[in-house]
Amino acid sequence: MERGAGGVVQMEMIDVCIDPCLSRRRTRRTAPAPGRAGRGMLPLLKSRPPQDRPHERRHAHTTLEAEFKRNREKDPTLLWQVFGSATGLARYYPASPWVDSRKTPSKIDLYDVRRRPWYIQGAASPKDMLILVDASGSVSGLTLKLIRTSVSEMLETLSDDDYVNVVYFNNKAKNAAESCFTHLVQANVRNKKKLKDAVQNISANGMTDYKKGFKFAFDQLSQVNVTRANCNKIIMLFTDGGEDRAQGIFEQYNKDKKVRIFTFSVGQHNYDKGPIQWMACTNKGYYYEIPSIGAIRINTQEYLDVLGRPMVLADKKAKQVQWTNVYLDALELGLVITGTLPVFNKTTTDDVKDGSKKKIGPNGYYFAIDPNGYVLLHPNLLPKNPKFQEPVTLDFLDAELENDIKVKIRKDMIDGLKGEHTIHTLVKSQDEVSADD
Repeated sequence: MERGAGGVVQMEMIDVCIDPCLSRRRTRRTAPAPGRAGRGMLPLLKSRPPQDRPHERRHAHTTLEAEFKRNREKDPTLLWQVFGSATGLARYYPASPWVDSRKTPSKIDLYDVRRRPWYIQGAASPKDMLILVDASGSVSGLTLKLIRTSVSEMLETLSDDDYVNVVYFNNKAKNAAESCFTHLVQANVRNKKKLKDAVQNISANGMTDYKKGFKFAFDQLSQVNVTRANCNKIIMLFTDGGEDRAQGIFEQYNKDKKVRIFTFSVGQHNYDKGPIQWMACTNKGYYYEIPSIGAIRINTQEYLDVLGRPMVLADKKAKQVQWTNVYLDALELGLVITGTLPVFNKTTTDDVKDGSKKKIGPNGYYFAIDPNGYVLLHPNLLPKNPKFQEPVTLDFLDAELENDIKVKIRKDMIDGLKGEHTIHTLVKSQDEVSADD
């Protein structure tokens, strides 16, 4: 399978070395768990989240159905197949009843396909991650609780192929689990539990010194006498903000930008966010905000989309089946082992945006409609209230000054016909005060 419903890939933004990462991806399990057959899992990689488009979801379901059937015909022993997209959409084949809520009526269903072990392992290349926690006095109280929870959630996005450590800093920097780990360790279940426990014991005091924290982090990432993933190098900074950009440290330790830095502004405060935004943007990372506990889960997994981009560029070279360890299935199928294969969506809307103006003239524009005649792309598609979350439904004939030729064009497009028409219509000025034909 070569595409699914998801986002678009901006090739110019893919700038991480590929070959070393691909060579480190390994297959560890080749047999299903006792009494269970293996399953095929397909995680979708993309570069940015798309808008929710029901017609694309329907098309994806049709395509997936055919692909699932072909896979089943090739290998009749393949009992289950699952597709998981970067937006959280999941599709099981064959259809299976969801967990019986009558057995656990008080249990809240928090299932997220992007948090499943097979998805995490297949969605990105191995990584060396240093989680840097601001433990200065300003984060005491609710902010520190949010940071602790955020770090725990971040650790859950790592697989056995990854290496990690947690460091906290104020006036000085220390390893969170100093009695156990003084360097990066494999992100297995036992080590992640020790790090989670250590994070809960971090207390807030002192002043924020980003230079001390980042110097300590870069020193650990550059250690050569310890086992590491030797692929993506990442620093995750959790802080409430500050004035210092630690520019000198980055120039000294990360001049070639081989270490990506992702920054998280945690809690509700009035501190300047500019410096930590600058840290992320200058070092090929991203900046996220976690104002409350509800924002933790989604923001601590978004970075996987960024790390998945090199795999999209590698295309066929990256399509290697990854096998998980034995784990408990979410649909109560028991212990299973999963083979994961990435699915790449290379659809691009940039071709539409960057279409040659020579073909349509300075006042020309592109537009697109769905099978119901509602506008998907049109210069007049502007919601009256940007904060309103409901879908914007604007019929093509309402977006234009209606005439017979436009009625025909709308009908032909809905029917899937091809053709060419010349339309004379009024064009509004940019200030929407005047019109001309």
